[in-house]
Amino acid sequence: MEVEVKGLNEAIGRLEYLREAVPKAAVAAMLVGAARIFAESQVEVPRRTGALASTGRISPVIESSNEWTVHITYGPISYARIVHYNNHIRHVDGRSYFALDPLNAVARDIADDQSDAIKVVAEA
Repeated sequence: MEVEVKGLNEAIGRLEYLREAVPKAAVAAMLVGAARIFAESQVEVPRRTGALASTGRISPVIESSNEWTVHITYGPISYARIVHYNNHIRHVDGRSYFALDPLNAVARDIADDQSDAIKVVAEA
């Protein structure tokens, strides 16, 4: 999304547009980032039985005032937590930290994507 504004009257007219457009662009960028993290976590999740990998989900974006949240979940949570954080388990196919490592690997790209998704140019 790019908005170019020239002059005070046009700037005032665009404020309402930006109030609606910026959250939509941020949510769209969040979903793109979540999809990238989820795809990588699916490659890394242990697959001895496939039961854990099949429970992976991306939640719809949860909006509250000026905050948006998206969850990537595997469940049941008690089992997923044990598999995820226990790096003493030798996984034949997959590995521990199957969600955290992908998040860290693409976190910078996600921030860049979000900042690139929203650009406002203003001239007086």
